Amino acid sequence: MLMIVLEQPETAASKLTLQSLPAAAPFDIRIVRPPFAERMNALMRDYSLPYFAVVEAGMRLNPLYWLQEACEWGLLPSETAGIVAIRDAYGGCRGRLAPYPFLWSTEAVRAAGGFETYARLPFDSLVLESAYRSLARIRPWAKAAAISPFTGMRRSSRRLGDIRDLLGPLLEGTVQGPEGRKKTEPGALAGGTEEGDAPLCSVVLCLYRDEDLVPWAVRSVLAQTRPDWELILVDDGSPVPPEQYMGDLLAAPRVRIFRHDRNYGKARALNTALAHVRGRWIVELDADDWLAPDCLAGLSQAEKGVSPHAALIYGDHYEWQQVPGREPLLKGIRRYGPGLDIEAYVRKGQPVAPRIYRTAALRELGGWSEGGLFGGRLYEDMEMLLALGRTYPFHYVPEPLYHRRIRKDSVTRQRETDYQRWLEARPGGGREES
Repeated sequence: MLMIVLEQPETAASKLTLQSLPAAAPFDIRIVRPPFAERMNALMRDYSLPYFAVVEAGMRLNPLYWLQEACEWGLLPSETAGIVAIRDAYGGCRGRLAPYPFLWSTEAVRAAGGFETYARLPFDSLVLESAYRSLARIRPWAKAAAISPFTGMRRSSRRLGDIRDLLGPLLEGTVQGPEGRKKTEPGALAGGTEEGDAPLCSVVLCLYRDEDLVPWAVRSVLAQTRPDWELILVDDGSPVPPEQYMGDLLAAPRVRIFRHDRNYGKARALNTALAHVRGRWIVELDADDWLAPDCLAGLSQAEKGVSPHAALIYGDHYEWQQVPGREPLLKGIRRYGPGLDIEAYVRKGQPVAPRIYRTAALRELGGWSEGGLFGGRLYEDMEMLLALGRTYPFHYVPEPLYHRRIRKDSVTRQRETDYQRWLEARPGGGREES
């Protein structure tokens, strides 16, 4: 039987696991390093046995269990997703217990489409947890027998605990199976509301050649704790249509898609969205970022204290550094504070996120400029902040509502010289609601 040992790149803990495995155990051992999902799915392509085991490097196996209980696995009911043990999910620092799936039904995993790959889940440390949650919605999991499968459970790091706290709720942002999905026609109204009803906000996501990023961003919208939203996707002439790589996510009843016949640039895409949004507020979600699960709930709460003249709500955000070959690393929280000095942020080239615009103010302004030095293809966010700041006050929410991913290969990072050129022709500064 196949046994997969998952090893993070900064560790060499697989030796502890292999040393604890009894020599007589009939396992085909494969040590897998990131990306976990892609490599586990590859191993399963030609795998023919009904079950396979997955353990994290550093887990010490109980020989008694793996020799005696393995013969009972064939007696599990066919609908069973696998077997779980229970462990401290946070390395003893938070006192929280969580299921630990270690035996998986080959048929169940294949029926679910395999483990979620990087585009849908860019965190290797959450691959097993996500698959467990997904299967648990439709299949039962058996619990390990009285004999424990492990004599030592690998202690999760504090970093992993932070990831689970921040991102665990987003794992619920998946689409139910056909029996649980509400059927809607393309362009269905958000939340099943009657025509004429407007959701609190419209999340706008513009994409172009972002197949490896957008599904996770979309998933963060589907997982919002407040249901009063719609998602507007504008495909700015991508060669691969989004339905081809995330059709199940786009089948959600609150998602609408609009397409350009060619690539016009970010400002044109945002204006296309602006022409169709129904929400009072627009949350601009960049393709490589994602929303905190309570982002829209935070917006709803903040709206109660916002001046009717305010055109923008902004808050703090988590910053993640994208490292090649590894999952994003949490750097910390970027806090802005009230009294946003727009000119200072523009001069430094520091983006403001989240950017939550009052729809009426954007329309009054005429939307995003498609002219200027780069024809609306670059720095449209900075131009909009400056334009709004000349006329309207802004409102600050003192909590992180957004996750921003910092990539070395982003357009902003690659075109810093162009930014200096743009700065020379930038509009004036702005003012802020006190």
